Amino acid sequence: MTDVERRYSDFDLFRQALCHEYPGFFIPLLPPKETFLAFKQEDSDSLAQRKHGIRLFLEGLASHPTLSREENQMLNNFLTLRSSHQFGAFKTHLAHMVQDFSFVSEYAHRHQLA
Repeated sequence: MTDVERRYSDFDLFRQALCHEYPGFFIPLLPPKETFLAFKQEDSDSLAQRKHGIRLFLEGLASHPTLSREENQMLNNFLTLRSSHQFGAFKTHLAHMVQDFSFVSEYAHRHQLA
């Protein structure tokens, strides 16, 4: 398997999209986001903890009976897209999913209270 580079914000966006795409499913949590200063000070413990937390997140997805299915293109794309152009288009798609769901949720919430 070849490595791909992902930023914490990529994982965060991916998790949000999974939560919207699979409501009611438990989507594993990500480790908390550390401040830039923690990493700037070469806090190797913080970096190791984040890597471990992200590993647990991915292992949780891989062991999920529905989310880990081969036909799940979201997970497959997140794990395998190497081209920055293709991954950028994928991230845009995820952002639209999250934005569209947030708009619908906000609209429903406003009208439910009215």
